[in-house]
Amino acid sequence: MSTVSEVQVNEVQHGDDSVSSKRRRTFSESENSENISPKKLKSLDDMSGDSPPSIQTKDNFSSLSAPNGCSKSVTLSSSKPGAIKKLVIKNFKDKPKLPDDYQKNTLEKLKEAVRAIQNSKSIQYSLEELYQAVENMCNHKMAPLLHMNLGGLIELHVKSNMDQFLEDSMDRPTFLKKINACWISHCQQMIMIRSIFLYLDRTYVLQNPAIPSIWDMGLDLFRSYFMSNNVVLARTVEGILMLIEKERHGDAVDRALLKSLLRMLVDISLYNDAFQSKFLAATERLYADEGRQLMQELDVPEYLAHVDKRLKEENERLLHYLDPQTNISPCPPNHLAEDEQQVVKQKEVGLGNKGLQYTMVTIRTRRGYQSTRWPLIHTVEKQLISEHLSSILSKGFDALVEENRVSDLTLLYSLFRRVKDGLVTLCGAFNAYIKTKGRTIVIDPEKDKSMVQELLDFKDKMNNIVLNCFQRNEEFVNSLKEAFEYFINQRANKPAELIAKFVDSKLRAGNKESTEEELEKLLDKIMVLFRFIHGKDVYEAFYKKDLAKRLLVGKSASVDAEKSMLSKLKQ
Repeated sequence: MSTVSEVQVNEVQHGDDSVSSKRRRTFSESENSENISPKKLKSLDDMSGDSPPSIQTKDNFSSLSAPNGCSKSVTLSSSKPGAIKKLVIKNFKDKPKLPDDYQKNTLEKLKEAVRAIQNSKSIQYSLEELYQAVENMCNHKMAPLLHMNLGGLIELHVKSNMDQFLEDSMDRPTFLKKINACWISHCQQMIMIRSIFLYLDRTYVLQNPAIPSIWDMGLDLFRSYFMSNNVVLARTVEGILMLIEKERHGDAVDRALLKSLLRMLVDISLYNDAFQSKFLAATERLYADEGRQLMQELDVPEYLAHVDKRLKEENERLLHYLDPQTNISPCPPNHLAEDEQQVVKQKEVGLGNKGLQYTMVTIRTRRGYQSTRWPLIHTVEKQLISEHLSSILSKGFDALVEENRVSDLTLLYSLFRRVKDGLVTLCGAFNAYIKTKGRTIVIDPEKDKSMVQELLDFKDKMNNIVLNCFQRNEEFVNSLKEAFEYFINQRANKPAELIAKFVDSKLRAGNKESTEEELEKLLDKIMVLFRFIHGKDVYEAFYKKDLAKRLLVGKSASVDAEKSMLSKLKQ
């Protein structure tokens, strides 16, 4: 049924659609004058250069015909000049119907194009023509039929491709290359097919959430036939694991092939279920055996260097063909308890769980893929570090500190901080070493002459390790203080007496042995040792006695140094 449209017309004139502004102004002036004379009216007409439209002109306009020959019913309501007028136009006829064989012929044309794409042949029709055919079918309510036929063609082709892999004659490298070529070809074909059926995807599919998109339909069909035969899936996973193991043993492998195959498993939602658990199990077995063997064969610095090398290799492996993408979101602390939970620490320093900020690694794509980064690195750290914490420390930590191996101690700290209780264990070993070493300095009477200087040197050495190797970790700073306070009081009163005599000798020498700045720094270091001593009254007694002697006999080398020392003691 035709409809009627109304067009509003402000003013009509013969042979033109508008009236000049000059003429409108003239008409307005003439209409506002009720008693205008004929002479004045003629004068106004002469100014406009035109004559007012006649009644006949309006009558002729009401019977105009369209340029295409279709008659239009036009009605102009009579009213005062300037009033709104209505123009009524009837629409054209309904759209013509499609030919009876249009559906059959169009479906066959589209099927032929899809088969050509799947067989890597040239398409006889232009892409624009095929796209228009899809659009026409969708607009004439043939979308369900079109989607069903397309799904059938894709399924038939995927099944045919998968059947070729059921043969057991291919070796693993050849099998992996062929399955990868099949996957790449499938993706390229689906991209081309989707470009032709894009209108179907953006109308019918979007309006029906239960119906998968063309791309997802292709992935689901590929996944279904890929995993329907356990031989194909098993050979693919075993082949990937074989290549990774070869690379871990130093052999060169095709990383591009590995990356493509692993992306395939991710896209068809088989990465977690079919690959990741087996991959992590193989990783755990490899590094468990390697850790036990190398702990017996290598010394501590060599073992630490090997662990660092392995971690770098696994991170590089993640970057090249395993997925390193991370999307870290906050996780409430009450959801975190055990080491087995997938958590990462978000703080540079600290021990245990106290005061640390945790986050849960929740890396997932829209198809449910979870990143391998955390479980892979965690497995390596656990087998090469966590399982050997005590062995590493007992075998070589004291030697590293004794020889002042700053670079090795720095690496040791960076590795131990990666695992649970690593820094706690390291801090305990550091504390034990200081107590043992310091006690040998204090207890031995034969070292009394050099005790204070040795304590100062030992304190400088430990401070340097905490600062440069242990990143000035507060727990290690406190452990250092506690250890010094412990061993320096193992020999009652003697350290206090010797420190007082050491100060006396330095103040007597004054600028003869060092500059004022060097003497001031030395006095500051001595005051650090003084604070560790419990018998401060003993030190005070010896210091006052020595001070009196220096002042009486005039042996003090610097009055400023004496004042500085007294000021430090008061503080």
